[in-house]
Amino acid sequence: MAALTATQALDPTALAAGAPPRLLPDQADQLARQYLAQNLAGLGSILAESPSDAAASADVVVTNSGTDPITGSVVTAPTVTIRLAAPVHIQLLSVAGLPTTISLTLVGSAAART
Repeated sequence: MAALTATQALDPTALAAGAPPRLLPDQADQLARQYLAQNLAGLGSILAESPSDAAASADVVVTNSGTDPITGSVVTAPTVTIRLAAPVHIQLLSVAGLPTTISLTLVGSAAART
């Protein structure tokens, strides 16, 4: 949901001039990290670091055209992609004698459509 929310950071000047949709990179990055932290807060003690630290260390890429450097996909619309690698606690792993804290990597993206 954080990537989708960040696609709201459209350039209003470009839209008003009739140009194709374009994301404002700094605003989109800020929105993505803000909403990622809010979404991660719902994990409670499962997340092994603070939601704000996890969001701050995530890779956030705002791409208006070209190739998305995280997914390698061709970008046909302004896109926000987030890659999060965060430590999580999975207590059930102790049953198998495995470490209970693992690194979980997730990637998600959303494209702005008008």
